[in-house]
Formats: sequence, C-alpha cells, structure tokens
Amino acid sequence: MYHIIGTSGHVDHGKTALIEALTGINADRLPEEKRRGMTIDLGFAHFFDDEGIPVGVIDVPGHERFIRNMVSGAWSLSVAVLVIAGNEGWMQQSEDHARVLEAMGIPHIVCAITKIDLVDTDVLDLAKEMAREELTRIFNKDIPIIGVSSIT
Repeated sequence: MYHIIGTSGHVDHGKTALIEALTGINADRLPEEKRRGMTIDLGFAHFFDDEGIPVGVIDVPGHERFIRNMVSGAWSLSVAVLVIAGNEGWMQQSEDHARVLEAMGIPHIVCAITKIDLVDTDVLDLAKEMAREELTRIFNKDIPIIGVSSIT
C-alpha cells in the first residue's frame, strides 16, 4: 500500500517551500518556475514513512490560471494539505482549491497554516479561526489545522 499527499492553496502561500522542508526536494523543476518563483505545472517529491514505504508528494500550482493543473494533480491523492499563509489568511484560491478537493471526494484533508514565523500569536489565531470557519462551511466537518514554518 502506498500513499500520495498533495498540496493545494492560494499562490505564494508556501506549498513548494513546505514540501521542500518535509522532503528535501524542490518540486519546481521547470526553468520558468525557477525564474518566476511560481509553480506552473505539477511537481513531485517523495519521502519514506517509518516503515520504509515510499510516500509520494504532489505540488500543485496555486495561481488561478493553473487550476486545471491543480485538478490533474488531485485525482490520486490519499491526503490533501490545504495550505494557507498565516500572514495572509484565507484567499480566493483557498476557497477554489477547497471546493475542488471537496467535489473530488479526497478522503483526508489537513489544513497547514504556513509562515507562522512571520506572524504573532494573535494574527495566527485569527488565521486559524478564519480557516476553521471556511473549512467547516465547505466540508461540513472539522478539518485538522496545524501551524507550520518551512524556515523554523
């Protein structure tokens, strides 16, 4: 049995940086992605779980122009990590990506509030509360929310 985890969320909210922090692999592979600092196409990484089983990771673009690429990457996911930057909070692509994940019936969703090293406790609490309200509205259930920093 293998698992595939995928990111989703608004552009520049830290999806690729989170994957690199977790796997050591920068999933942006195209020269234009590196030049622009923005994921355009699906990127891939992996790690091994505690039992030595490989876990695939798919990095999807967050920009609205690339929503079709995001959908392509989400078909095979065991778990989706909806990424929301703590310093910006819930955005339009957060909404769009959450709705796609819900419509596709992804079995497990986790919300990662990224960039927590850039915000104080009050701002982080506000970002988590806003995410909780929006996620409950879309998924009609509690979605786990964790704060993370790709830097620290």
